[in-house]
Amino acid sequence: LIGYFDQMGEILDQDCTVEEVIAGPGTRLDHNQAALLRRFWFEPATHRAQIRTLSGGEQRRLQLLGVLAAEPNVLLLDEPTNDLDIDTLRALEDWLDTFSGALVVVTHDRVFLERVVDHVVAVGSDGFRQLGAGEAVWEQARSKPKINTRDKKVRADRLHSSGRSMSTLRHQIKQVEGDLDRLSSERDEWSIRLGDTGLTHDARLETSTQLANVLAQLELLEERWLAISEEMEGRG
Repeated sequence: LIGYFDQMGEILDQDCTVEEVIAGPGTRLDHNQAALLRRFWFEPATHRAQIRTLSGGEQRRLQLLGVLAAEPNVLLLDEPTNDLDIDTLRALEDWLDTFSGALVVVTHDRVFLERVVDHVVAVGSDGFRQLGAGEAVWEQARSKPKINTRDKKVRADRLHSSGRSMSTLRHQIKQVEGDLDRLSSERDEWSIRLGDTGLTHDARLETSTQLANVLAQLELLEERWLAISEEMEGRG
């Protein structure tokens, strides 16, 4: 089941009640639905209130809960931070901590991304770039010069003419693979730590920086592994 919360939200029937929006017409709230409403500050006294009596912020919050209450296993959030107040955003972040399904978020809010996702895909004029999580990763990726296809080909051509023996190449690629395994483990450790909700701001910034450094080293090693592999293939 796919849940989709977009920038406009589903139009709510102003004559319906809060309970009807969440449970459906003529249906009573179950335990999970009632708990979800309480978690987002809709106390039992509000469950029979008509939508027209709610403020704009409350209606927007109810639109979100209508999506969450359906218990989707894939959740798509399109710019969710645009119209939600800060308390609702914090409550949503906490709810997402317990969400066991797949989450896809489209947003310009990097703080929200850092809090709720594991991977970031940056979309720009140069296409798509897959990043790690964390604002430091984003900033480093934005400032990092890109290597175009022609540069890679020139570098590979130079490697092909390096004169290294096959035994040397095999030794070097084995070393690179060992470094890749080590850095992959470090990447996973830093990623897990970044997901710790108890981190202070300074600790989160330091963790993001360390993760960004590891990801940058991994990218360089992957390019080196590819170059050596191409040279070995050219020798074969």
